[in-house]
Amino acid sequence: MATVLCLPIFCLRASAAAAAPAATQSSPPPLSDPGASVTLLLQVFINGHDTGKIGEFVQRDDTLFIKPDELDDLGFRLPAGPVPADGLVPFRSLPGLQYRLDQTTQTIQVTTPDGILKPELLLAGATAGPKIPVQSGLGATLNYDIVGTSGAGQNRFSGLFDLRGFSPWGVASTSFLVSPVQPAAQGDYQPIRLDSTWTLSDPDTLTRTRVGDFIN
Repeated sequence: MATVLCLPIFCLRASAAAAAPAATQSSPPPLSDPGASVTLLLQVFINGHDTGKIGEFVQRDDTLFIKPDELDDLGFRLPAGPVPADGLVPFRSLPGLQYRLDQTTQTIQVTTPDGILKPELLLAGATAGPKIPVQSGLGATLNYDIVGTSGAGQNRFSGLFDLRGFSPWGVASTSFLVSPVQPAAQGDYQPIRLDSTWTLSDPDTLTRTRVGDFIN
């Protein structure tokens, strides 16, 4: 049954026929087959600390797996029991371990008790490489700071000097001040010695010997 309504300008027609059902759309196929393995290279954080290491993980569905040697390199104790035939250990199999994976930043935040972390040994006196002998040459330096003034027909200057000489037998240094004699006289200056020291440093024993005096 159909009803037609005509107006001076146009006509409207309504039909009581049932609307045809919409076509169904099939869901998109999965991106990968169930059980497929994906290798992930992730920056590893342990208990909020950046280890500075990149770990290689294998993801299957929602589970992360890792090789035993990779676990050892990241600082974890290997779990007890035989290693699976494929050589991969479930990361959650470590007791008390929890992790949060962020694939956007390619990082993994791991929270774990200290018991499954390997201790880090710090050896006193260990050296990073071969010992390099310390050598000292012969030489001398002179530092100075001079100030000149002119006024009332008189020219004056004063200066602070620091003289050093160095050799394999130590460093000798002395400082002195040159200033006009009081009461002032034109061209009459007086040097005053300040600090004088001799210093010998031994890098092998981390000791330093210093002898000297000072005048103020």
